[in-house]
Amino acid sequence: MSDSSAETLLDYAVTTGPEQLQVSPPDGNPSYGTVTIVVSNPSTTTPVQVQQIQLSAPIGPNATDLTTAPAVRGILATASPPAEWQIAQTAAGVFTATPVAEHGTITGTGLAFRLSNIAVNQQVGTVPLTVRETASAEGGPVSSAITLRLPKFPYGFFVSHFTADAPRVANGGTVTLSWAGSDGATYTILFDGQTDDVSMVRTWTSPPLVRDTTFFLTVTAQSQGETVTKRLSVTVTVAEPSLAAHDLTVRTDATVTGTSTLGPVAAASASLQGGLTALGTSRIGPPPEAGSLAQLTVNAAGPNPQAINATNASRTAACAFFRNTAPPLSDGLVSGLGVVVTSASAVGLWTNGLIASAGGTAAIAHLPTAQGARAVTSPLSLDPEIHLSGTGQLSDGTATVALHPDAAGVIFHGDEAPYRVLLTPTRTCNGLAVTRKDADGFTVEELAGGRSAATFDWFLVAHRRESPDSPERALLPEITPQI
Repeated sequence: MSDSSAETLLDYAVTTGPEQLQVSPPDGNPSYGTVTIVVSNPSTTTPVQVQQIQLSAPIGPNATDLTTAPAVRGILATASPPAEWQIAQTAAGVFTATPVAEHGTITGTGLAFRLSNIAVNQQVGTVPLTVRETASAEGGPVSSAITLRLPKFPYGFFVSHFTADAPRVANGGTVTLSWAGSDGATYTILFDGQTDDVSMVRTWTSPPLVRDTTFFLTVTAQSQGETVTKRLSVTVTVAEPSLAAHDLTVRTDATVTGTSTLGPVAAASASLQGGLTALGTSRIGPPPEAGSLAQLTVNAAGPNPQAINATNASRTAACAFFRNTAPPLSDGLVSGLGVVVTSASAVGLWTNGLIASAGGTAAIAHLPTAQGARAVTSPLSLDPEIHLSGTGQLSDGTATVALHPDAAGVIFHGDEAPYRVLLTPTRTCNGLAVTRKDADGFTVEELAGGRSAATFDWFLVAHRRESPDSPERALLPEITPQI
């Protein structure tokens, strides 16, 4: 059993031999045991100057006593390395260790103390072993203490050989644990927050493992009205383990060669300060608002290579949502979603539905001119409209303009919403009027009985059909879509 405390400058771990100290039987020879205390410096940069380390255990016949008063004199105490430290029993059950000459500085190399030939008393229980150090790191000497606990098991009790049949398994593989131990005790396996009572067996097979896992075997025995506990452990590593983290920060580049999923984890966040490259399928979202992706690069392949494919079956939430909470950027910088394609003729954004904006303006574009690019926009309309234009010429004062079949199939023309035609003569005439309009085209005639061959420009504004050749006209949503 090991224990350590921030109250001391050094760390202390204790082991016993045999693995479980056994109390002495009522008759016959006593049970002997050994206690080893390993001392180490938890800091890799700050040495600890030690003046003295003292070990003490209660002496007597009770459950919390280690050995009896007559037997305590037979305990042997040794230090390692012996040339640098010495230890001796300075009182009943009290062992004092001091450094030899200038060897009191503890850095990366620790030391150990061994108490052997301990005749354990006859009462089951737990012994408090007190470790008191007098040491200094960056100030003057300070005296502090911790308590290590030594369980004393019933005479003849044993538990050992807690092992796994494989030290390493593939992701999704299982491992079989086995151990030897006395009957009449409670055995419990603990791992990843799960517990399983294994008191009636001595082997146990794990569920599929996806990450490195440490298994603990906790053994509890009761005797003479006392309860004692022993814990053994074994760690199994997993090849190509799955990653589970509350907060994940990647400061360089991350490469994902299989299927990757980011979120939904409401209490976690992910921050990539480098780049993420997914060589397989990458599913992202919805990430928490606290997280951010610095860069996402997906190398897609296959007959239909889609770099990112986001699917949302929810009827109440957007498939993807981007929010920038930073202050407004300077003019000319995109603060929302930017899409860069290989050329100006490539499609940068596509949807089979509507594009909604709460900004009160239509789309803007950069139009190259002789003086440089200018920002231009499309007109705003209260109805879904289609605009057509062209030129025509009168013949004997009249002209028939036929609409292209593709246009005739998508514009709506009816008594409640006829299309409108604007005419501009480009040669002298008496004026022009549209005298007939139908789905296939319209007729233009010269006013005042004119019979000229004047030319003209025309501009047609029509409602759009709900779908090609549909009898219904398209309508805008009654309310602006909300996220």
